[in-house]
Amino acid sequence: MKKKIIVLFISSIALITFVWMANQFIHVDAIPDKPFQSNLSKNHESDDPTIPQTSKNKKVSGTSSVSEGKPISFAQFIGYSSKFGPLPKSLQGTNVDGELLLDVNGNLIISNGLRNLFEYFLSAKNEEPLDIILGRIREYIHKQIPDQPARDAIAILDSYISYKKKLEEIESPEGLQGEDLGTLEAIKDALARRMLLRRQMMSSEVVNAFFGDEETYDQFNLQLIEIKQNSVLTHEAKESEILELEKMLPESIQHIRQEERERINREQIIDEMRKNGKSEQDIYEFRKQEMGEEAAKRWQKLEQDRKIWDNKVDSYMKIRNEITSDPNMTSQEQKLAIERLRFESFDESEIKRIEVEERIRLENNLNSQNKPTDKQKKETTE
Repeated sequence: MKKKIIVLFISSIALITFVWMANQFIHVDAIPDKPFQSNLSKNHESDDPTIPQTSKNKKVSGTSSVSEGKPISFAQFIGYSSKFGPLPKSLQGTNVDGELLLDVNGNLIISNGLRNLFEYFLSAKNEEPLDIILGRIREYIHKQIPDQPARDAIAILDSYISYKKKLEEIESPEGLQGEDLGTLEAIKDALARRMLLRRQMMSSEVVNAFFGDEETYDQFNLQLIEIKQNSVLTHEAKESEILELEKMLPESIQHIRQEERERINREQIIDEMRKNGKSEQDIYEFRKQEMGEEAAKRWQKLEQDRKIWDNKVDSYMKIRNEITSDPNMTSQEQKLAIERLRFESFDESEIKRIEVEERIRLENNLNSQNKPTDKQKKETTE
């Protein structure tokens, strides 16, 4: 009897330990309606490239539903092996983007995450045929959610692909012949055609979920261009209309635009302060008041580093000009001397940066030399 109790006790401990380890290693929050193979070895890396590996920087999708209607996400699509073979190279080692959401009744929730799921696989369109990609998407959907919402998701996929194919036709170079694509009216017409096509090929619910924010931002940008091009409005009137127009944007984008506007205003004030002879300490105090001490310190350090860099580049460009102006050196000798000067003046981390800076300064210098003087402009006019 005692032996049986001991065996039962050990078995219970073993079962509890196994369940705990499974939770730690698998991290699956919900069980899909269809079984799939899994590997519980923590130290084993699969040789199958079709298994998306975990990544700290990638959001994982594939969701089911719970009684409260809140989506539960799979932490990993474990042990999945596709009948279409290994994933394209660009997708290997990544987690599936997007999401499949179900409500409390098991119905598919149409969201922009569904479009992201489609686009995750479609991003490999240059690596494998479209029919293989669509097969992968359908297979993935069927493995993640029950049959009915899976069929609904695949029907949306088919309408989305039909839309994208038709869009390519009407926006191809042949389909746009004779249009002046640089005008505001041409842009408006193109967007209107695109919006109409979406509603012809997909339901309004899908269009709103997939393209709602995008269409709102398109309309915002068109009206923004109209305001900025309006020669009748004063600068103050334009700013007022732009502020009113921004209210149609999502709050997150409104916040970003507001921060950018404040940054531009701050820099304009600082430029005026420097023109009026204010010290760098005065500018630091201004930034501290406007942005806080930490941000002010970061800006001060950034400007100090920039000043050191500019002085370093000025010294380099001065010696470089002396080399290129030396009549006793051949062009090859000048080239070698400049290369040597560059590697003596800058460390490895600065080489790419100086190459860009050097090109910009030489182009600016050339443009200033070719720019006609006021006297030349007058002579040309006469």
